[in-house]
Amino acid sequence: MNVIRSTDKFGEILTILTQLGQRLPPLRDNPLFLASLPHYMSSAAYKFITVGPKTTDGGLENQMAFGFVTFYRAPMSNGLVLAVEAFWFEDDNLDSQLPVWSYLAALARQMDFHGVCIAARSTNTPGSLEELVRRGELDGDPVLPDTVGIMPDVEGIYSAFADGPLSQEVLLTPCVRIFPQEFFGFFAGAPCAEDAVFYRGEGRLVNEPHWNCRSFEELAAVFMERGFPARGAGRFGGSVQEQILQQGYVNQPTVSLSKSFQIAATYATHNGDQEGVVFKIGGPALQKNGAVFDAYATMVSHCEPMFQERHLATLREVVKVLRPLKAGRFLERCNDEAMRNAIRNGGLRRSPEAIDWTAYVSEDDRRLLARAAITEEALAQLVHALESFWMMSVTPLGSSAALVVWEDGTVGEEPLRLGYYIAFRQVQSSLQAALEGHTEDYRQHGWDLTPFGYIAKTCRDEEAFSTGPVAGECIVEAVHVNRAGEVVEVLATR
Repeated sequence: MNVIRSTDKFGEILTILTQLGQRLPPLRDNPLFLASLPHYMSSAAYKFITVGPKTTDGGLENQMAFGFVTFYRAPMSNGLVLAVEAFWFEDDNLDSQLPVWSYLAALARQMDFHGVCIAARSTNTPGSLEELVRRGELDGDPVLPDTVGIMPDVEGIYSAFADGPLSQEVLLTPCVRIFPQEFFGFFAGAPCAEDAVFYRGEGRLVNEPHWNCRSFEELAAVFMERGFPARGAGRFGGSVQEQILQQGYVNQPTVSLSKSFQIAATYATHNGDQEGVVFKIGGPALQKNGAVFDAYATMVSHCEPMFQERHLATLREVVKVLRPLKAGRFLERCNDEAMRNAIRNGGLRRSPEAIDWTAYVSEDDRRLLARAAITEEALAQLVHALESFWMMSVTPLGSSAALVVWEDGTVGEEPLRLGYYIAFRQVQSSLQAALEGHTEDYRQHGWDLTPFGYIAKTCRDEEAFSTGPVAGECIVEAVHVNRAGEVVEVLATR
């Protein structure tokens, strides 16, 4: 029977390090690794682990796996992560490795760490690591590809997470990360207010085999009678993952609605290409069948504390002008530049005059934004918000930003909320698969494959999700709108 155990015996540690240097490809003939051996053997920051029949002689002949781990500070999540520096496995088989990864995840949880990080150079079995990512979870914990920011406490030694000797600076490195589920809560959706009103737009007179109408009057009558079916079977739970999948055309047991008449009109007219019908749905009647989830409130409750309401108001206007695809990419570039600036300049914010806008948006799009009265000063506030976030994340003062004063006057900590990002990464492969084979025009109808693209889309659409189908009796009005989204006539009321 195989046993997973840690060891602090000098002979076993020496054997583990020697065998890793011989068996793990990145470590063979690696002078930096060899020079780092005295540090590994003398520092209490490393834990050495073997997997196999228990031995008494310090040998590894019958061991199916062995390696060592350490920890790094992860300023973005204001905590520590358990880092797998080197682990050799006898077989490139995930099923046989799962107990090891579960053991390490449990170890991280026991020490209240913010997950386990595994670099591409950490193991000799890349196939199993890729399969673990495809699996997407481990004992309920999300498993995702990630780019983690870590701050070593030592310098000059080998690490699987660095291309050269470690330095005491923030290191951004791609890895596979096992996130503790309880740290992010349960990704629950935020419900809409009980008295909310919802809208849904439809402009297709024919959608075989579901309906075939000759006029908008017939189209209104069909939905007033039948209601709107859910896109998938089952019951919608409203989690962040479920909401993102529905937004990305991966069918869920819900109906997408909006709290905005104008947004529903935009969908009904296909962005002004046709006329259509906007249906008004009574919230109290709909909510008798279950909660209706607010996409924007859900996003904010699980998102990083990056933006204040004035930033999101600017972002809404940007999305209207650029549409979600370009707006999402604009925001992604803002984030990348802000992160680089925080690392390069210690988080000092640039003045609006010092920002090179050509790095963010094309000249043509800048003119579009200017014509919509969206100033560079307002855009700079978005960049400053992201720079402030990264300053909080990567500087020594970052931990103080997590301190909050509660209503009773006590001081406590509130961790940075990364749940929206984690949820997105969990379902990203499904979103990618849903877009395969579709044209760029189809994707313009959506919002790209980045979490910031979904933030942009969510800011615009004021979207809501029903627990299940929307019954016809919940629809209280149907109106005909022209291509500009203006009401032409009321077609039906209840």
